[in-house]
Amino acid sequence: MKGTLQSHPLPLLIADLTRSGRSGILTITRGQIKKQACLLRGMLRFAASNVKAERLGEYLLREGIISPEELRRAEAMLSETQRLGGALVDAGALTMEQLRQVVRAHILDILLPCFDWPDGQFSFADGVPNIAGEVHVEIPALELSLERARRRENKTLLSRLSSSPETRLSRMGEAPASDAGLELRPLESDVLRHVEGSIEGITVEDLLTLVTQDDATVLRCVHDLIEAGVLRATFTAGARRAGPGPVGLRGAAGESSVAMASNEERMIRHYLDRYRKSKGADYYELLEVSRLAKAEDIRRAYYVLAKELHPDRFASPPLNTIRTDMEELFSRISEAYNVLADSSSRGEYDRQLQPDTATVSAPSPLTSEATKSPKDLARLNYVRGRTLADQGKFAEARTFLLNAVSLDSTRPEYLYLLGSVQARHPRYRKEALENLIAAESLDPTRPEVHVELGRLHERLGNLAEAERQFREALRWDPNNAEARQALQSSGGAGFRRGLFGKGSQE
Repeated sequence: MKGTLQSHPLPLLIADLTRSGRSGILTITRGQIKKQACLLRGMLRFAASNVKAERLGEYLLREGIISPEELRRAEAMLSETQRLGGALVDAGALTMEQLRQVVRAHILDILLPCFDWPDGQFSFADGVPNIAGEVHVEIPALELSLERARRRENKTLLSRLSSSPETRLSRMGEAPASDAGLELRPLESDVLRHVEGSIEGITVEDLLTLVTQDDATVLRCVHDLIEAGVLRATFTAGARRAGPGPVGLRGAAGESSVAMASNEERMIRHYLDRYRKSKGADYYELLEVSRLAKAEDIRRAYYVLAKELHPDRFASPPLNTIRTDMEELFSRISEAYNVLADSSSRGEYDRQLQPDTATVSAPSPLTSEATKSPKDLARLNYVRGRTLADQGKFAEARTFLLNAVSLDSTRPEYLYLLGSVQARHPRYRKEALENLIAAESLDPTRPEVHVELGRLHERLGNLAEAERQFREALRWDPNNAEARQALQSSGGAGFRRGLFGKGSQE
């Protein structure tokens, strides 16, 4: 099960998984950001993010729950079976009950920002998540919606509630919220008790009379319950009904995305076709010029393409759905221009294109001053290195990738690819290990990094660590065929445990 968040908004997606009682791992991505949520029988149990600031340790420090020294002591206790949460309890920094409350709040902090993503992708892998060693909780999807409503304010709804005391409130669903495992605040429970105590619901005026707190606080509580989809408000005098609206889990449950106009669909198909054709194209083909083109022709061709294909043109709907692909295409076009616009690098490139050329020296890393920043230049070197690696030219690819990492060592994909290329040669395996570990540290959710680390540790004779890395790959991608095959081949017990394994319900 996979798709885009435009066609399946995250609030509705999680609500559907909850209502159907599904178990498995939901992965959501947007650009470089990747987050995962584990569900068991429709309840959220655990969440993780590759954003460093959203990791549990960073969250605890940011919220002032533990001190840096307490975090260092707990991290020193980590092992294959000991996760950070358990280490914090063992170190006396938190009680188990405190940790469960922290984990609950942490899951909300990881997932709630994704409710506002205008685009992104999702996939759901069915199975029973193996979260052994992780402290987990049970959160119904409705609690995500309620917490989101608490943090936002619909001023129009508040105004209507305060100016329409005859508005009638009733439950949105049949079962009481407590039956769904929803954690309510005392005032929310009090409001719901009064609403559920009346067969036909209760008016706002009567509710304000019955609840002892000040009117503004009660109205804000009612606002939160309506926005979350717990309560329904029916206005009189022909006023439209106020439901949870676009921010609630259930407000748009029966609505579908508006179909794109046919010309927009054709436009997207046109750009995707250009993106596909760019794969394997040489620099001249990318710039749509002949190999005899003059420098001025190359410059003019680049400016025409930049005007049409610059990623900024793909920032808004509906073209934002293909922005990632177009960024990659424009990066290749920019790389082509940087090489062909310089006479010396163009000459070297032309010699590489000659099929009968004898041994050709490796191309030099891209250092053109036409690039706007070191990060832009790093990206160009990475793309060139990836192309060379795809062609099996690993020695040449290594040169470009080393340059990419030296210019920008914050991108895990640069470090991963460099480490993968280095790992192919025994001479560079030490450097490969360092770069792959650095990539893992920057983004521990990348299964391909763990697979490559597993392979490298196998070559180095570290079989226990190799198996652990393959298990980590399955932790983030339960369907990773390479990791499963590696564990099967080694007969590792980790294959039987996996990410989806028996005995992992708790």
